[in-house]
Amino acid sequence: MTSHNQEALKQTRQQVLAQTQMLQNLIPPTVSYTTEGNVLIIGPEDLARLAADKLSTMTQRVILANEAITNQDEDHLERVMAAATDVESYYNKLIGVKGFLGQFQVSVEHENGAAELSVVSIRKPHFDIVLDLSSTACLNLEMLPPGYFYVGQDAAKLDDALAQIPDFIGQFDKPRYVKINADLCAHDRNGINGCNRCLNFCPADAISSVAKKLK
Repeated sequence: MTSHNQEALKQTRQQVLAQTQMLQNLIPPTVSYTTEGNVLIIGPEDLARLAADKLSTMTQRVILANEAITNQDEDHLERVMAAATDVESYYNKLIGVKGFLGQFQVSVEHENGAAELSVVSIRKPHFDIVLDLSSTACLNLEMLPPGYFYVGQDAAKLDDALAQIPDFIGQFDKPRYVKINADLCAHDRNGINGCNRCLNFCPADAISSVAKKLK
């Protein structure tokens, strides 16, 4: 190989290396989630109480009954009455759910205003886990956050959620996948509102618009 070819090869290698990121730079940083095992179950009271009965190992269980009882059969109601007798049901109108594993805030109507249900029910600033048995999911996101289990009235999904939930106690590290590139962001340009996709998509509700900029 001539010296000219060797020099060309050396330059090519340098160009390739200059355009290559080290592997550790491609690994996303992690986000830590800490939970104590406080779970909120939303949905028809009969289904919620039966589900709560199967989550007896959780630290605290709370029911927010937001829909009518699904079955008036006498045997069914007897099972419901016997299930989770130590769990209280709340009937306040739901205002909204936001957050993620270990940090769910659930607002409800309370005494002509609004209140955080976790503060009212368990004297905590948040719930750790939400099991949603409602006919329509209480969280309207393209990707649901970790710790939020929407099963509706699908028995198979409910069984799967009931099997998983007891494992969500402790501390967990998961990758942080989102990084905002301000140069490419089309959220607001020249005073005109544009793209809101990341706001709608983020499963942890961790992105907000502040002074027309994403934070």
